[in-house]
Amino acid sequence: MFPSKTFLAALIGLNLAFSLPLVSAPPPAALTPEQQLKQQRTEWFHQAKYGIMFHFVPSMGRFKQIPWTSAAWNAKVDSVDVKKVAQQAADVGAGYVIISLGQKGDYYCAPNPIYERYWGLKPGEFGSQRDLPMDLCLELKKRGIKLMLYLTAAPFASPGPASEKNGWHGKGRQFTRAETSLEGERRWLECLQRYSDHYGQAVAGWWVDGLGEFSPGYGKSIHEALRHGNPEAIITSSDFALSDFLHGHCTGKWEEQQKRLPTRGRLDETYGIQWHAFQYLGRSWAAKGTKHTTESIVHYATEVINRGGVITFDIGTFDEQPEIKGPTLEIPEDQFNQLSAVREAVEKKAPRR
Repeated sequence: MFPSKTFLAALIGLNLAFSLPLVSAPPPAALTPEQQLKQQRTEWFHQAKYGIMFHFVPSMGRFKQIPWTSAAWNAKVDSVDVKKVAQQAADVGAGYVIISLGQKGDYYCAPNPIYERYWGLKPGEFGSQRDLPMDLCLELKKRGIKLMLYLTAAPFASPGPASEKNGWHGKGRQFTRAETSLEGERRWLECLQRYSDHYGQAVAGWWVDGLGEFSPGYGKSIHEALRHGNPEAIITSSDFALSDFLHGHCTGKWEEQQKRLPTRGRLDETYGIQWHAFQYLGRSWAAKGTKHTTESIVHYATEVINRGGVITFDIGTFDEQPEIKGPTLEIPEDQFNQLSAVREAVEKKAPRR
């Protein structure tokens, strides 16, 4: 008896199944030497898993109603208890803390003699007399936590008493992008490099806001200036080709944000740099209170981390009710509780090395 046609067809199909090569997804492209260097620089950041950020600024967004003077700003900076906030960061398991040096043209929380030289300012008139980032760094270091700094690259965000003679245009602290001068860019780069040189190894990284090609090569110059004092510092900006990690700015829509996850391990599939998310806990940037359930915050954070990403939580620094008050440099109780839940979930899944 000869085998049936059906049996022969099945046998042929079986043989083909064993003889044909399996089709799989193409392997990720090999990293360039520059991408390998960035991966090495961000290894500690990857191992940190998550951290926190404070917008410690006089005003931002809707928090603009607070009148400030140099004296009032210095008193606010002097009032910060760096031991308390450093211990809070340790208690919630943060691997790093980011604090803003300043934003736009408002007061800064650290001195810088370049301001005084170019704009004729007295110590403490624009940059505070207290070096808050350095004081905070010393306390964080005792607890094994790294410090990163946030600042703006936009050169029109200059000290208030700027003038056309000094390379700036506008009145008070009001400047527009179209009014930026090349001389202003050069001087702002000097200010940023002075910060980098001053902090050196004390600052592990920089989060750069407002970066644009105000003139050709300005973005690259910003990155070079900020790495001048510490060649191993990691930097992110809107220029991912220059950055060591994604800035991760959240979408503002929680349902959509929870779908934004790493897809190829720790490195972004497009730029080959560390994947990172930057998410606020309040209803918006710098807002106190909690917008989302602890369960959803924990779930998203652990998903990001388990897939190789890093997540930074923006901490509330301003009260909105019954009146706008701030900024403060400490973790509000409800946000502290959410971060503690994140720590418990992360350490249960995969403790830090």
